[in-house]
Amino acid sequence: MVVKRKMALMALHSHLIKTENFNWANCVLRYLHGFKIDNWEIWVINCALRLANLSEFQIPQVHKW
Repeated sequence: MVVKRKMALMALHSHLIKTENFNWANCVLRYLHGFKIDNWEIWVINCALRLANLSEFQIPQVHKW
């Protein structure tokens, strides 16, 4: 994982905890810890990154059809 993306995700996780958005924060934390996450969790993380004006750090979607 790129260091800048990791730092952005850590900052995003901290912000989500402060705003009591625990479900979204849990998705970010699972990704940071290297757990295998589903497409909907990637979508949640990318949506949060867009809302925080951090679109350049979005995670590529993996389609499992």
